[in-house]
Amino acid sequence: MVSGDELLRLLPACGAPVKKFVQRGVEFSSKEPQMAYAFIYHAASTLSAQAETEERDAYLETVADFLEEYAEKIKDEETTVASYLRSRADRALEEAELIQGPPSVSTARRYLEIATYYDVLCSFVPESEEMADRREYAKWRAVETGKALKEAATLPPTNSETDTKKKETDSPTVKKKEANSPEVKKRETDRTEVKKKETDLFLEAEDSCRTGLSSIEYKDIDTAVGYLTKTIEVLHRLKTERAERQV
Repeated sequence: MVSGDELLRLLPACGAPVKKFVQRGVEFSSKEPQMAYAFIYHAASTLSAQAETEERDAYLETVADFLEEYAEKIKDEETTVASYLRSRADRALEEAELIQGPPSVSTARRYLEIATYYDVLCSFVPESEEMADRREYAKWRAVETGKALKEAATLPPTNSETDTKKKETDSPTVKKKEANSPEVKKRETDRTEVKKKETDLFLEAEDSCRTGLSSIEYKDIDTAVGYLTKTIEVLHRLKTERAERQV
């Protein structure tokens, strides 16, 4: 059976976009075999959608052998890979919501990791509305934490903190009246759309940057230049849109 380290070593240049999933799968292999299987399977599924090349096909055959043998290792587990991953993602999000104190890099990374869990889960089950909401919330929370770190600002309340505050201070009548106000609805819609757009752009920049840096490791100059140029373009777009909203 090919080892996890070999999966990383054999990863071709075209596999740079999925390197983070293979890496995480290898890290999980010694403690959580179901998570390892999920991440490496997701990497293979993503890579298989790319244009066919000899390197890609040879690597996918290696991964298929790895997954086949790994499936034997986890076949006696009580839960399926999808069920285990969903439970793991939901539990991780609940635990992250309980974190108190000032924003930190580790908290931002934790929310990004949780968003990745939901991304990987989509390789096993159709994405439900609840899954999509949780994934987008985790991504938004990661971005907001990063912004708070950079600007020395206070983080917005978590979903759990917001829910608790509403239970303590809002009467059902007032809450319903405010929620039905056209002005409130429009403000909330506009704010949600802006946050979602910013979150998507930050994640696009992060993914492009990560892929560009991975390409540098493989000495693939053209791919690195392309992805890093895209990163700068996305960041310029973010900067411009923020400036326009402040005018």
